[in-house]
Amino acid sequence: KPLEKLQPIMSEDGGVADWKTSSSRSMSLRKKISALLATKGYRAISFKELVDLGVPQSALVVSTFYTLPYDVKGEAGEVTDKATLVLIKTAVFDEKLDPKSKKDVINVDGLTKVPIGKELPDPITRTVKEAFGWFADNSSGTILLD
Repeated sequence: KPLEKLQPIMSEDGGVADWKTSSSRSMSLRKKISALLATKGYRAISFKELVDLGVPQSALVVSTFYTLPYDVKGEAGEVTDKATLVLIKTAVFDEKLDPKSKKDVINVDGLTKVPIGKELPDPITRTVKEAFGWFADNSSGTILLD
């Protein structure tokens, strides 16, 4: 279930110009993901720019999903770790942005486990950054943060 809902930002002509969320974490992740993609040669564009392109399959749409840290229990039922799941999905859309015609390109699943008693600043952002290291691999695995 989504933690938050995206709200459309309308353009002057009545179309959707962009999407926003009230979550400062999600907005911060968006900026960091854009910066990470820039290091790989991509240029982030706004939703409006994507809609206005009108050129089929010329833009890669990146979606990131994550869970808040949750308890992981051992065999005896004791909480041994905290974990965060991250899913990064990328797809290429046609000029109509029709989900039925999208072409999935990359999917990365990451799981971060943090031992109980060890506090890490912002494990969600760190997991997303680590998962982007697997960006071209269509990977799934465990990310160990120290």
